Amino acid sequence: MKLVEDRLPDIVTAGTGIVSQALRLVRASRWDLVVMGLSFDGRSGLDVLQSIKEHHPTLRVLVLSAHAEGLYARRCFRAGAAGFVTSDSSRTDLIGAIQTVMSGVRYVSPHVTETTGVNAASRGARPAARLLSDRELEVMRLLAWGKRVDEIAALLSVTTRAVRTYRGRVIRKLAVETA
Repeated sequence: MKLVEDRLPDIVTAGTGIVSQALRLVRASRWDLVVMGLSFDGRSGLDVLQSIKEHHPTLRVLVLSAHAEGLYARRCFRAGAAGFVTSDSSRTDLIGAIQTVMSGVRYVSPHVTETTGVNAASRGARPAARLLSDRELEVMRLLAWGKRVDEIAALLSVTTRAVRTYRGRVIRKLAVETA
């Protein structure tokens, strides 16, 4: 968070990419804001966000993610995020998002509003990602990255049978054909 510390001198940061450490950090201190990504080892970032909000419902969470806004922003807000910004956003946008969330207002970038609202409505059909549950989307993402069913099962702490079930649902809901 060095990029914002220069402009927000009263900020104190701590960070980790390990789920257990992240949850321990949140529980151990009184934070005003958590800025988190969606990629953790062994667990979905959406699961981590939900866990944080279960234990600290009033804690503000800003998601800073490399994942596509259209796929994840709406899910993050549903899970309790106070804002969503992509990692390719400018420093000014990130600082603005932090300040907006800290003022108690939900931060939604114009791009998120445009891609999740206007475009989805104008096409007349539900975007494919909205057809999938959070777990189905996570399985689809991992499959797209070339992960095997057993690897996905280990990453998500579920059985291989469950992963196959999610994969089948994705194929059915998106009406895709397999090779």
